[in-house]
Amino acid sequence: MYLRLQLVHLGEQKKSHVLKSIGLNDKEIEGAIRICFSYENTKEDIDYTVEVLKTSVEEIRKIMMR
Repeated sequence: MYLRLQLVHLGEQKKSHVLKSIGLNDKEIEGAIRICFSYENTKEDIDYTVEVLKTSVEEIRKIMMR
């Protein structure tokens, strides 16, 4: 499993042209997380990742007051 957050380049965020093309706004793009799977990932791997992401997002939202 591979996880990638929106990258920052030289102090400016480079917005994903793919996410823009599917109609996401800048705020949605800034919060995007890309997850790639392979045939080797199990259902348990995915379930674990989802649970960790849920908890992490809740904590980040509290910190950022969103």
